[in-house]
Amino acid sequence: MHDGEWAKLIVSGNEPAKSRFVLAFHGPLYRWLRYLCASDDAAQELTQETFIEALQSMSRYEGRASLSTWLHRVAYYRYTHWLREKRRERRWHVPLDEADECADRSANAHWESLCLREALSQLSEDHRDTFVLHYVQQLSVPEVAEVLSVPAGTVQSRLFHARRRLRELLRDNLDSAAGEQARGPGIKGSPPEKGNIHEVIIR
Repeated sequence: MHDGEWAKLIVSGNEPAKSRFVLAFHGPLYRWLRYLCASDDAAQELTQETFIEALQSMSRYEGRASLSTWLHRVAYYRYTHWLREKRRERRWHVPLDEADECADRSANAHWESLCLREALSQLSEDHRDTFVLHYVQQLSVPEVAEVLSVPAGTVQSRLFHARRRLRELLRDNLDSAAGEQARGPGIKGSPPEKGNIHEVIIR
């Protein structure tokens, strides 16, 4: 079904169409917000708010972008509003995930997830948001530009600088982890080969 037809069904009050919309995009949207917020509670709340707002404003969907891109733009607006509120309250911080919260099953995937999340937290907001949209959410450069309301050239520049900085951070993190592992027990699992993250995620 074309996105425009899908949107019209939702606007008309078709409940199966609404359910299908939430089911199709809930997982990827929550995962993206989880990366940005570094908080499970905040990501769940923002995901719920995003779908409520999207369903209520679906009549304004013009079809110039895909439903996925349009929904990400709604979510990004909710996220930036949440971020401003946290800063205003002067109590916002970005906690890193603990080992038990990591959903990956293998030790290598576990280490990669922790190292990547820590490295991402050290990027600027613009670079982190752009990187996650493109490489985690797998949006194209034009789609990322649409979500962030910036030119495609800006997206490409941010991706270049984000990849370069992440290479440096991940190399440092993995070297440090390998050193801790060599000095004795206390770290669960084993650090992966450096090439895994660089080849699969950063390329």
